[in-house]
Amino acid sequence: MPILQAELCDSEIAGEALLRGIDPHNRAAHLGIALKNGFVHEGTLRASAWVLGAFADEVILGRLATGTGAA
Repeated sequence: MPILQAELCDSEIAGEALLRGIDPHNRAAHLGIALKNGFVHEGTLRASAWVLGAFADEVILGRLATGTGAA
């Protein structure tokens, strides 16, 4: 079940997030992230966002610009 699609400024889809293995009794689920177009995991900010009354991790993703001479 897709829950999120991230779009770039040119409306290109950057990736999707999926929930699976949802356990409503224990209020838990597995989150899968599918990245497209050369995005890579740059880092994780642990407990850096306040979401629904609790701290949550934030994931930083990056992609090199093309045609700019970046190595």
